[in-house]
Amino acid sequence: MGINRKSWCLLLVLAIMGLLFLSSFDSNNKQNQYIEVSHAELLNSDLELQKIITSDIVTKDDNWVTVKDEEYVKLKFEETLTDQNDMRFYIKANENSKIEIFTLNLDAPLITITDIKKEGEYKVFLTSLKEPEDEFYLKVTGEIEFDWIIDPIKQNTTNGEFYSLTVNNNQFSTYAGCEDNPTGGDDDTTRSFTLPFSFLYYGNNITTGTTMYMDTNGRLMLDNIESDWSATDSEMLADRIIAANWQDLGSDSTNKERRCVYGSSPNQYAVFKWNSTWYEDDGQANLIVVIRENSTIEIHWGELAAHSDDTWIMGVSNGTNSDYYYNTSSTIVTADSNKGWTFTYVNVTVAPVAPAADVPEFPNFAVLIITIVVALTLYNKKKSFKKIE
Repeated sequence: MGINRKSWCLLLVLAIMGLLFLSSFDSNNKQNQYIEVSHAELLNSDLELQKIITSDIVTKDDNWVTVKDEEYVKLKFEETLTDQNDMRFYIKANENSKIEIFTLNLDAPLITITDIKKEGEYKVFLTSLKEPEDEFYLKVTGEIEFDWIIDPIKQNTTNGEFYSLTVNNNQFSTYAGCEDNPTGGDDDTTRSFTLPFSFLYYGNNITTGTTMYMDTNGRLMLDNIESDWSATDSEMLADRIIAANWQDLGSDSTNKERRCVYGSSPNQYAVFKWNSTWYEDDGQANLIVVIRENSTIEIHWGELAAHSDDTWIMGVSNGTNSDYYYNTSSTIVTADSNKGWTFTYVNVTVAPVAPAADVPEFPNFAVLIITIVVALTLYNKKKSFKKIE
């Protein structure tokens, strides 16, 4: 006996429900992973369109787009981004290149990614973004090949994205008025300070009442280790250190440190300030570290005299011998550095999201056929039971 009209209607409803379920699952799964670029253009140095590159950069597929010196990539994301978002690039370069990220007004870069030398994933947090935006310009200096550009949704992390060192506008003068808890004299010394609030550091809760240790040699420690004027990679990686400019700073007569606390919960922040010099009074070295209750760490350079001896280290380390820090040589410090730099450490803190269940990827047509077959089987079984009865 053929299938009557009522049965066909039932099968059609079941098929539509199956398709809707798959579409909903795919959409939700995608949404939990990242915000995609909906449109991307390659522009020349005069911002004239060269070609549409959307399909080339929305997936990591080894389909590279080459962007040459002074050229731009214009991006439009499928959702607006805020200062809580980050942007990731899978890129490679054959020379030391950089990317400047702008909003559409092109006034000043939000963030600059420097020292792009090899293939890999590069990540920046949009902490300088003042208003929500969905369109951005990327300006390339040097030559960079792009494979993938995305914005991961932060809810998908499980306290896993703990750090990002990015160059921003310097704000040393904003905090330079800190004059509390003055110290003076004593070279190669640490000063202790009790933190009046908690914050997250690499996902670990640094609780209220934790003692921080301020080294006269330009670093802040979460571990009670001795002062050290010789900056080394091994010690930086082995201990929990926030280095404003770790090097041989000051002397008994020139070391002056300050520690201040501002604001009220949940927006308190502590300022650690060094008014110092390079060793033996060889030019000014003024530094500030700001630790915020919202788990952001800022490093600001004030007047920093040109210096070419030894090595200095600036950045953060979790003390696990593997976590991120920024390291460079003092030969980079030129007379222009008294304009100052800002490096911001951003700590993402969100509730874990349960991983999506693994579901085989079937074409929608296949899902339709499978749904019809299952429905027919159930229908025929129902008829068989009726006959038996």
